[in-house]
Amino acid sequence: MAEGARRHGAGARASHLVNGHLAVHEALEGRLADLTGRPRALLFSTGYMANLGVLQALCDEETRVFQDRLNHASLIDGARLAGARSRRFHHADLADLDRLLERSATGALRLVVSDGVFSMDGDIADIPGLATTARRHGAWLMIDDAHGLGVLGERGDGSVGHTHGMDEVPVLVGTLSKALGTAGAFVAGSEALVEHLVQFARPYIYTTAQPPGVAAATLAALEILPPSRNAAPGCTR
Repeated sequence: MAEGARRHGAGARASHLVNGHLAVHEALEGRLADLTGRPRALLFSTGYMANLGVLQALCDEETRVFQDRLNHASLIDGARLAGARSRRFHHADLADLDRLLERSATGALRLVVSDGVFSMDGDIADIPGLATTARRHGAWLMIDDAHGLGVLGERGDGSVGHTHGMDEVPVLVGTLSKALGTAGAFVAGSEALVEHLVQFARPYIYTTAQPPGVAAATLAALEILPPSRNAAPGCTR
């Protein structure tokens, strides 16, 4: 972090779209895309802002959002601020989610949203079950893997990562402030998704970019992420 600050300055001085996007940010986005098995990743200053940015950019008043009852507050707030029509299904209850999706109006975008690892209880979402249920109803799936990244997966790529590709989880959010020990967040997905967020996610467009020292420290953390410690003892999917 100190080396990054000495080389690039204490702050990025502007938003990514003005002149705050530096080479160290570009390198980190590439590394995070590679870690999660996605074509692109996009940095946000905090996890809260990442979730608000995604939901604001993808949703409007006609969108139906279906959330696990134990989702993080940023996911709940993001749907509310976007004006989307939200329903919350019973925690980890795929049958309840299926029922709510079955009763929802067709024709509008439908988005299923869940934590990957639930921070208060530590249980892991049934990603394959969520993906199958969402796909059956023509809905997208968004997973916030803040507490799985760096802990689960063969590469430390979390509860989603390379195990569940974009066909299953089109929208993947991760944070850098938990297992990686720095600060900030990212969204990983297709070229089209990330480019849409660049153009329409207000928390990305109108915020000063992550301090370059933090980005440099995160790159260093990713380099020392040891494969032998990626699996959390006692955790099952």
